[in-house]
Parts: sequence; structure tokens; C-alpha cells
Amino acid sequence: MRVTIVIPASNIKSANTWMKESIDKVGGERTFRHGLSADGQTPATHYWTCFGFLSEKVYSEIKTNLKFSATKDVKSKVGTKVGGNVYIDTTNDDVLVAEGLKVIESDID
Repeated sequence: MRVTIVIPASNIKSANTWMKESIDKVGGERTFRHGLSADGQTPATHYWTCFGFLSEKVYSEIKTNLKFSATKDVKSKVGTKVGGNVYIDTTNDDVLVAEGLKVIESDID
């Protein structure tokens, strides 16, 4: 299963903190670092991350805490925790179209 999460820029600190505390103790503080905006230019209005779940335990933790439906190709609103939108098994292009956003290209990662 592939999961993409898009968050408003205003939620980046709390979303990264939650990811570190709940999902990725090693690098969760850097989960949301790729900026998005309506025109693909800075400043970022949103950030996103995408990952696949290999562990049923991790998948279960995300599903429980983000309160999203695991149904394929369903966009679910995330009302708590990271305060963004979750996309299940959706291509990056489809996510960007749904959000009305473009990737901010940068030489710095």
C-alpha cells in the first residue's frame, strides 16, 4: 500500500513531531520537507510525503492514528494528528491535481 499525505505549511512542525514520536523514531522529524504551492514557486503553502507500508504494525498505527479509510483509491480527510489529506494508492500526479498544487523544484533537499 502506498500512502501520500499533504499538509498545510502551517502544520509542518506538529506533523513532523507526530511522525517522529509515533511512526519513525529515527527520521520522522524530516518526514514533511518537500514543498508545494499553487504555482510551483516559493514560498511553500503545503508539504508532502509518500511512503509504502511493509509492516502491518506500522500500517495499523497509521490507520488508527490518522483515522483514514484503507479503501484503494479513496481520498480521506485527516482531521487529527497531521492535519492534512491522505491519499491511498494514488499517483503523485493525481494527488497534485486533486490538491491544485505543484512541486517546488529546489537544489536543496
